[in-house]
Amino acid sequence: MKEPRRRGRPPLGQEPKAGAILEKATFAFAEFGYEGTSLRLIAERADVDVAYVGRLYGSKLGLWKATIDGVAEELVDRLRNLPEPDAEDALPRAIAVLCDLLCDRPELAMFMLKEFADRDERFEYAFEKIGSMMRGLFVARIRIAQAHGKAPAGDPDFLFYAFASAMAMTAATRPYLARFTATARKDDSYRAELHRTLSSILLR
Repeated sequence: MKEPRRRGRPPLGQEPKAGAILEKATFAFAEFGYEGTSLRLIAERADVDVAYVGRLYGSKLGLWKATIDGVAEELVDRLRNLPEPDAEDALPRAIAVLCDLLCDRPELAMFMLKEFADRDERFEYAFEKIGSMMRGLFVARIRIAQAHGKAPAGDPDFLFYAFASAMAMTAATRPYLARFTATARKDDSYRAELHRTLSSILLR
């Protein structure tokens, strides 16, 4: 699995350490939120000196932005080979790819859920990097699917955000869901049910 990277290239010889820091930062921000996470915590988890993290990213906000950039880059990598919006399977393929990503990387769902829920000064950065990209990708496909009778009627933006919110919440809370249903305890059945349930929001 490809590790997320910060924007731009790390200094020569430091790529593996920078990748490890961003990976640990994603988990830490997902678990504790921005306010509950410190550079020292991330440095300890990445097994590097906290001063080294400061040199690479400047501040906690700088590291958080690099983490957002890494999440956005991973989304782009996963979605870059999708068919064009007017292709017959454009919307189903987009749903499947996003479901697979969040099943593979549930910490991304928790991370994005926290950032979009907080609505603080970091919200606009996260929305610009991730929210607007995902909206553009899905809303165009929803509109075309509606025109062909393959998506439910309604405002495409409402449909997309209902879908995205349900997906992020369900992926982030799988451990709690597994307390109530065996479907969530096994990867194959969880992945299949997540895809089936979320597809029902956007597909007819």
